[in-house]
Amino acid sequence: MAIYKVTETNGDTWLLQADMVRAEAPISYDYHQEGDGWISTPFQTANARHEIGLAAQLVLHYIDRESCAEDDDMECDCADRIKSIDDISSEDEGRPE
Repeated sequence: MAIYKVTETNGDTWLLQADMVRAEAPISYDYHQEGDGWISTPFQTANARHEIGLAAQLVLHYIDRESCAEDDDMECDCADRIKSIDDISSEDEGRPE
């Protein structure tokens, strides 16, 4: 299970936890970056086609599902909101999964 730091274009940052190898692995996020507040999403790695960028878009869509509900496009404007995604797993080896 890897941990990624997602930075949005507005400066917001949050953590995404996923195993991008196993198709059935869950995708979770921690918007407060405390490492103990992981929130499960209904998505798995297979939903993101094993791509971390798409996984981040799915999480943003899940977080903003009410504002995206009117838009039939699953990606909404979420792709445009992602500035960077950094794998910080090695920095967080002490954190429990």
